[in-house]
Amino acid sequence: MSGARSQDQKRKLSAWLQSSAVIWKCMLSSLLLSSALAGCMTKSKAKAQESAAFAAGQQRAMERILENRNSVTVLGPVRNPLVPWTADLTLAKALIAANYYLRGDPREIVIVRNGRAVPMDPKQLLAGDDVPLTTPLYGCRMWWGIGLGGLLYLVLLFVLGISCLRKGHWVMFILGIFLPLFWIIGAIIPPTRPQTV
Repeated sequence: MSGARSQDQKRKLSAWLQSSAVIWKCMLSSLLLSSALAGCMTKSKAKAQESAAFAAGQQRAMERILENRNSVTVLGPVRNPLVPWTADLTLAKALIAANYYLRGDPREIVIVRNGRAVPMDPKQLLAGDDVPLTTPLYGCRMWWGIGLGGLLYLVLLFVLGISCLRKGHWVMFILGIFLPLFWIIGAIIPPTRPQTV
């Protein structure tokens, strides 16, 4: 009887171990599945946060560029280094707006315009000789370049392009629209057929 009883206990123990193994396998697989899904959610959230941070960084950079375009930068012991540019802005007004915080007078003032440094004596400024801070000329130079380039293109078109057409070099004329060097070549080479007078 004790042998049958131990046999019965072994069967119960074996059944219990098998059922607990199934339970452990189910728990382990559900744990792995939930962690995999949680990882995917984290990756998508991280990607969304990354794109949001990138967009915010671009926005801040654009604001800084626009701010620097219409402002004067004051370097040195000031609390507000970017001063908005106005038509009547002078050096003294810029220093006041920048909030110069040292007790003594500045030792040196250098105005940089278009890459050229112009030193200014602070004693002159304190004596009332103020300097107007005019608008920068970068845009003005660009428009002059575009205007002169366009004018040169039109002159080449009328002088050399028409010369190509008169000499019968139609292909050189069409290519010269995109690269005016072909107009020069077409104007130099002899006509395709002799001209009658």
